Amino acid sequence: MAYGKGSRGKDDKRMVALGAMPVDADWLGLRREWIHASNAIASAVRPTLLDEMPTGKEVDRLMLAAQAELKGRINSVWAEKARISAKTAVIERHRRGQANLFGRLRHVGTVGDVPCGDGTRRLVNLPEEWSRRLSDADVGALKALADSLDFAGAMSLLRKVRDGRSNLPPLHAEALMAMVAVVEERFRHPEWGRDAEAVVQLHLDYRCLPKGESGSNKEAWTALQDRMTNAVRSVARGGEPVAIPLLVAAPVARGPCKLVRAVVRQAPLKHLLRNEDVDAFAMGSLCLEIGPCSVTVKGVLSHRPKVRPLEAATHLLGRDYGYRNTAAFAVVRKDGPVDPGLLAASAEWGKEEAKAYLETHAHDGEPVETALMDGGDFLKAVAGHALRVDALRSEIDRAYPRIHALKANVNARLGAEPDSLVDLGMVTEDRHLAGWTRRLARLLAYVGRLKLERRGVYRTVEGLKRSWFGHVSGIEMRLALKWDAAVVREDLTVVAEEKGSPGYKGRTFSRMMNDGAKGQYIRRASNKLRWNGVREVVVPSYWTSCTDVRNGVVDRAQRRGSVFEAKADGRRGDSDLHAALTLALWPILRPLAAPRVALAA
Repeated sequence: MAYGKGSRGKDDKRMVALGAMPVDADWLGLRREWIHASNAIASAVRPTLLDEMPTGKEVDRLMLAAQAELKGRINSVWAEKARISAKTAVIERHRRGQANLFGRLRHVGTVGDVPCGDGTRRLVNLPEEWSRRLSDADVGALKALADSLDFAGAMSLLRKVRDGRSNLPPLHAEALMAMVAVVEERFRHPEWGRDAEAVVQLHLDYRCLPKGESGSNKEAWTALQDRMTNAVRSVARGGEPVAIPLLVAAPVARGPCKLVRAVVRQAPLKHLLRNEDVDAFAMGSLCLEIGPCSVTVKGVLSHRPKVRPLEAATHLLGRDYGYRNTAAFAVVRKDGPVDPGLLAASAEWGKEEAKAYLETHAHDGEPVETALMDGGDFLKAVAGHALRVDALRSEIDRAYPRIHALKANVNARLGAEPDSLVDLGMVTEDRHLAGWTRRLARLLAYVGRLKLERRGVYRTVEGLKRSWFGHVSGIEMRLALKWDAAVVREDLTVVAEEKGSPGYKGRTFSRMMNDGAKGQYIRRASNKLRWNGVREVVVPSYWTSCTDVRNGVVDRAQRRGSVFEAKADGRRGDSDLHAALTLALWPILRPLAAPRVALAA
């Protein structure tokens, strides 16, 4: 959004709803013309994934020329918003597509856990037909080639293959071009408005307002920001809702301005401001979300969080993140000082240093409150969607050989090259040719529907993760505020389960759970904690799940699945809650009074 700069550029931001109103013909016209402008401007820069992305200045030159052609159709203010969105989308599509292509090339030999229909091993980064066409020796040669290349070298090689200048065997070159085609299909050129329910988000700045009495757009924008900020502070202190009318630029140049009402109410602010000093908050920006039925006004609330110092916390809250339960929390009383030097030094520790520390330090603190989040239903839902994605992928892979066969038949009948594009709208009296063309069109439409459904499943899973992680992080934040606690979490990188592991649930499930899941939860929880002034402490993750922190015993045998049984005295408990307790006590462990005597086996 256009609120990342300026005097509050380093503040934390939260979006807050400020009301909605029904659309009229002008708003629908602006929505339609903005979608048209974004598509037209984005079309001015259409590099393939193997092409070099033009420089920023060249992209601006091309897009500004396309924007100039829209004069008279849409106000230049909104056309500029469309150009900014188009530029970001085009650059990001190219960057992500090239990264995906490089990753596929580096892992060209990766085999899926579900074979092809005829039992052939499935090369997951190539179309299914190449799992049959490439021998193990071919795959090994491609893998050896990929391992020898960095990113720039890989892109250079693929360009040479495309241009016919490589020294690769024809079969290998054809396989690489098939890989490129798959990635090009996945990372298609940005296009807006494909969904009839699409919402256009317009971020307002001073250029979107009329000059007003002050005679300056910037002064009018500053005055609006001050009015919005004062309204937030007034309503937060218990005042009545405040309605602020504002005029924004017309959809078409020199047309009448559009009236928008932003209503500041206490309910949306309550959970964001809590008991904070309301004078520290400001409404720094506004945006309009124009859908097919309504126009929603949203504001961006910002403030610079005042995170409490660690020494001010009276308790410590340990968080153990995992898959089975998603998260376990344990709160303990902070009965001693925390050494900042120890925390800084431990960030560089490996397994040996962490083990030595845990074996020579202990604490007998008991939790004052615990919480265990059972993620069984969440994981079951993700697993169900993973099965659906596998089924859709299988259907898509089965359709492609039929598409290639029909395409080859059509081109052979026409005397064209096998890979030539087929005109699906051709009119011919050849009965066989017409039948093949109709079947080819139906198959392509069928594959398109399958891919659309697959994208919908992925969006559903992303929604599940956001919802569940938001719920869990909210519980963590409330616990921290309730006990005036600092949060202690492990410095942990989640990796996929190995295929031989009993916990392995398939490649699709692993990708759904690992692609950003850990980062999503950490970011969501950290942002909530920082917004509310809660301090976070990061400690090494080594041995925390198998340490009897009361006696300084580190032994993997103490943890057996969901049960932790202390070797020293046989005390039993939930393994995830025990790990959370270990993390909570980690910063305040005390040196053992005497060397620990080795226990008998």
